Amino acid sequence: QSYVDWFAVANVQNVNDRSWMYQTCSEFGFYQTCNQNSQCPYGKGYHDVSRDLEFCQIVFGIDPDTVKKNVESTLHYYGGWSLTPNTGDDDVGPSMPSLQNGINDGQKRLLFVTGDVDPWTELAVTGSRGNDDHPTVSVRGASHHFWTHELKGTDGDAIDAARVTIYETVSDWLGVSSSSSSSSTFGEEKDGLFGSVVVDTE
Repeated sequence: QSYVDWFAVANVQNVNDRSWMYQTCSEFGFYQTCNQNSQCPYGKGYHDVSRDLEFCQIVFGIDPDTVKKNVESTLHYYGGWSLTPNTGDDDVGPSMPSLQNGINDGQKRLLFVTGDVDPWTELAVTGSRGNDDHPTVSVRGASHHFWTHELKGTDGDAIDAARVTIYETVSDWLGVSSSSSSSSTFGEEKDGLFGSVVVDTE
């Protein structure tokens, strides 16, 4: 109850976290659970989605059915796994009429980089969902965006290789020469780009 009370009224201490919690109820979902009898590597059964939905109801007055509809609307708006946003051709969710002329360009050149021990990877475009327009990189042994952190001597070869992959991919898209002397993670496949790359040094 103290957790709910903390978020019940906005104040300078909780405003950032409260805003995010509101977005989970009104747009995203993104609930982190670890259910019994699942393959979750963390403590199982302590937190299921019903607790998050109850939070939405108590704190923001958004009932579970509305949360589900809000998430479906957001997925439709941005295109879900297909990454093809709604342009107003139907009545499901909001539309993006301003993107109609450039929608094909707008959904290309999206690089999805994930760590294979990051729970958020389940919500990312990975593996076979990737393609030439939406390449994916899986970094073995890495958690949440380790490759964006400050360089450290303990980063490991896979994280270093991921940084090279990101740099070379974006450089290629921009049509500029990569000055990196490191060997490409793509190997011989670099010229054709890639649908899915596993960055590993084993």
